[in-house]
Amino acid sequence: MSKAIVINRDELVRNVSEFLLSLQTHDNSLLNRFTEAVNDLNAQNWQAVKSLMDDNVVLTGLDHPTTFRGKEPVVEYIRNKIARDQPVLTPIDVNPNSTTGVVDGTAFWQDNDNGVRTNRKITYKFVFSWHVDTKQWFLLNLSGSPD
Repeated sequence: MSKAIVINRDELVRNVSEFLLSLQTHDNSLLNRFTEAVNDLNAQNWQAVKSLMDDNVVLTGLDHPTTFRGKEPVVEYIRNKIARDQPVLTPIDVNPNSTTGVVDGTAFWQDNDNGVRTNRKITYKFVFSWHVDTKQWFLLNLSGSPD
């Protein structure tokens, strides 16, 4: 093999290795960020939850489908729902790419609407946005649907 072919191959191998490492880093940092969000939600640390959100965060509520936009309205909705229903979130699928990451899962929900406590599952999706300047994931979109 010529020296030029070896150099090209070595560069390609290095690029592939760097790409795989970046995927692993994104994957781990996304799961870490999701874990941080869940822990803050469970602790009802609303200021910390807000700090994990993108400025353009959007939440689609399940009750009478409603959309909330911005940190304050989203945190207020979550604060009211979690205080009342206390869901337990479990991740099922974590999919990062270079600019967005998605965590899908199941939430075990104790619904207290209409004064009646019922247990049910919902599927949820958290979409995170990668901020290059801070090298961190931020919550961009939250949604769920009853199973």
